[in-house]
Amino acid sequence: MSVAAGVDAKRMRVDPVTGEETADLALSAGVFVDLNGSLMADIHISQLYDRLLTVNVYPGVIGLGGRSFGAWLILTRGLEPSIGITNRHWLGLGVGVSR
Repeated sequence: MSVAAGVDAKRMRVDPVTGEETADLALSAGVFVDLNGSLMADIHISQLYDRLLTVNVYPGVIGLGGRSFGAWLILTRGLEPSIGITNRHWLGLGVGVSR
């Protein structure tokens, strides 16, 4: 298990005269669970509006009907959820719904 803290870019701006780029930063932190160097799950919280909480459980952790699934959840600051599932055989593609 690993724990990390840092910042995410909240908003990017480019000065039209100088071309200088600046970013507003938002605090973030995460917990990452791995097994033998393979990421199994992570939980990430941040000050971003569109991603207050992100949870990922990667394929290989959830077994159902002889298949190995993964799942994800994104919760915004407005408490609007997005959820989905993926499968190792779908080549990175998944199915999700959002409110």
